[in-house]
Amino acid sequence: MAVLKPSQKLKTIMDHFDDYYSYQNLAKRDRLYRIVFREMEGKPNPIKRAMALKRFTEEKDVKVFPYDILAGQLQLYVYTSSVSMAEGLIGDMNPSKVQVRGNNCETVMKEFDLLRPYMKEEGITKADEDDIQLLVDGVRCGMFSHCTYGHVIIGYNRIIPVGLNAVRQSIAASKKEPGHTQDQLDYLEAMHMSIDILSNYIIRYADAALQAYELADNEEQRHNLKRIEEACRHIATQKPRTLFEAIQLATLMQETITFETPISMSPGRMDMVFNPFYQSDLKNGRIDEEEALDLIGAWRIKLAGAINTFQQITIGGCDQEGRFAGNDITKLILRSTRSIRYDQPMLAFRICEGVTDEFWEEIQACIENGDGLPALYYDDITIKAFVKQGMSLEDARDYSLVGCVESTASGQEFSYTEGLRISWAKILELMLNDGRCTYFGDQYRLRENRELSSIASFEELKEWFKEEFKNVLMHATNATNWIEKTLDRVFTNALVSTTIEGCIENGADMTGMGPKYRYSCVNHVGMANLVDSLLAIKQVVFEEKRATLKEMADAVRANFEGYEYLHAYVLNKCEKFGNDLEESNALMKELVDFASTETTYIKNTRGFHYVPGYYTAHHQAAMGMFTGATPDGRLAGVSLSNSLCPVQGMDKNSPTALINSVTQPDHELIRNGVAIDLKFSPSLFKNPMQRKMFRPLVETCFKKGSQEIQFNVVNKDTLLAAQREPEKYQNLLIRVSGYSAYFTSLFREEQDEIIARTTYEQM
Repeated sequence: MAVLKPSQKLKTIMDHFDDYYSYQNLAKRDRLYRIVFREMEGKPNPIKRAMALKRFTEEKDVKVFPYDILAGQLQLYVYTSSVSMAEGLIGDMNPSKVQVRGNNCETVMKEFDLLRPYMKEEGITKADEDDIQLLVDGVRCGMFSHCTYGHVIIGYNRIIPVGLNAVRQSIAASKKEPGHTQDQLDYLEAMHMSIDILSNYIIRYADAALQAYELADNEEQRHNLKRIEEACRHIATQKPRTLFEAIQLATLMQETITFETPISMSPGRMDMVFNPFYQSDLKNGRIDEEEALDLIGAWRIKLAGAINTFQQITIGGCDQEGRFAGNDITKLILRSTRSIRYDQPMLAFRICEGVTDEFWEEIQACIENGDGLPALYYDDITIKAFVKQGMSLEDARDYSLVGCVESTASGQEFSYTEGLRISWAKILELMLNDGRCTYFGDQYRLRENRELSSIASFEELKEWFKEEFKNVLMHATNATNWIEKTLDRVFTNALVSTTIEGCIENGADMTGMGPKYRYSCVNHVGMANLVDSLLAIKQVVFEEKRATLKEMADAVRANFEGYEYLHAYVLNKCEKFGNDLEESNALMKELVDFASTETTYIKNTRGFHYVPGYYTAHHQAAMGMFTGATPDGRLAGVSLSNSLCPVQGMDKNSPTALINSVTQPDHELIRNGVAIDLKFSPSLFKNPMQRKMFRPLVETCFKKGSQEIQFNVVNKDTLLAAQREPEKYQNLLIRVSGYSAYFTSLFREEQDEIIARTTYEQM
């Protein structure tokens, strides 16, 4: 019988959630935060939140298990006392059943209720209040999605090399700088408290490791537990000396930061952070490759405890001279991802010139696993997108991925990447229905209600859509600006902010004026539904005159009941985006480039501007549930198209045809990320000739101008079987749209959307 490595032993424990998770801690955070908030009513909010974090870290259970090779116990908690958006996050309190839920308008309304007193102080008007109500109502009807905050690259690259004492010294130096306001001094005090809280929490783990040491069964356990204890006592104040200590500090920082902000606190380019420690250990004979691989595995297992939190590790990519910077840790992270398979943490590999055949083989072998990892990002286009929006080349070359596919300056930026998403399909629905939602029947204000019989041409219809899009964009971003203007008054994040460049120097939170870069983001959904719908109207109404525009509107309002012939015709006889056809390619390029440009014109309240994203996370299904039928033949309630990809199943030609279509828009205008999903049958990679074509396919996609490409490698039959008998497929991982998740944990609408995507049997 094979002897399990320590990390594999840890995984067998982690796979049994009921044994690993501390259920008594789940609600303790919420309860203690509420108590502290009451006790400290009237105190500065950053101090109050730091004190609540202190109370929780002092009173929560801290365990080190006999089998541990790293200290740490990441998991989600109840955050409703301090993070409104988390109400839409956690369903079943059993962590093994945590699902990501679509935002609901009640959650958004609670957020506004918390922020409204500060909005009034800032002089909010009735027109602004109307825009806020539009956002709330739009979230309800599937026109918008909105997430409070989160989504930041933690500055581990700035903290781990120098240690926590250096951070304390930076905070103390900033406090001595003249000119700080009282608010800034209060915030710096909260930062200082947060570093002390983290240090004391790490010491609690040292004490727990010592207790476990005294009860250990064998010498291997005693060795591991003693190492944990000694490392924790050192890194509680001093900078790490070894790879083990660097990984241990990263693990416990990630856990403590999750207490403060649960959503997508991504580690960034950890291969660049860890590799100097690894090389020093190798040089001094302190470690070998297999032990390092085991430590990487244990670290990833610990991160996996925070299920569905969109943590993303970024590896590979270029250095400051533009050369490929992949290293030994890069390879170990890829190898670990192949052998230890969880939905967390996700993995992004940055591709640039100079990626060797050895790295490509590791990447491809990982993708062939079928877990949707890693997603691949192209440095050339992504870095150009950063620079076009005002970022320095030096900072752009050090970007990381956060959340799904959002490219972000490592440890330098908070750009509110999930603040707003707009459904193009919903706007068209309102246009065809006199501003009325076909799902709820609610009336929404259009820029111009028009008689459909007055629309004389396709060009007129297209221009009307553009005007309505601009109108929705203007009102929705105004509402989001009011959130941003007051966000740091309530939702401060002092611990995370200590790691973000600019926050200590400015004495300000990451959600406010702290970070070096402070963009805002508008994401888009339903692009292919809109393009296919407009082309269907163009053909059926204006060219072939098979129906009037009013009759088309009547058909979609009736969900095509009584219009079966028209439904079959638009599904099967009208051009669909994703097949490298001239008209759909041109229309998608025109509309995406238009939307990208219009988005970047809009200023935010933190001295920067908005930038666009074309990925949908899970919202293509969540927003589609509340969207009526569309003229492309999609029925009411069915998922919208996934990211910038074709409508599910409508790309019928080839993967290269799909790539030719999705690279028509200018990806250099897309600053907040784009997702290009392809689904391959596993049998494709069993054919040596087909397998050899994978790298040229990816490189062609990038050379044609794409920022990103990601893959599902799974049979449709497997997915259908998992729907029928989910208990047999609990470990089936799937790429959703920018992130991987357990297929059986997804809602039925999300599962159906993934099943409906075209599966390619050959390149």
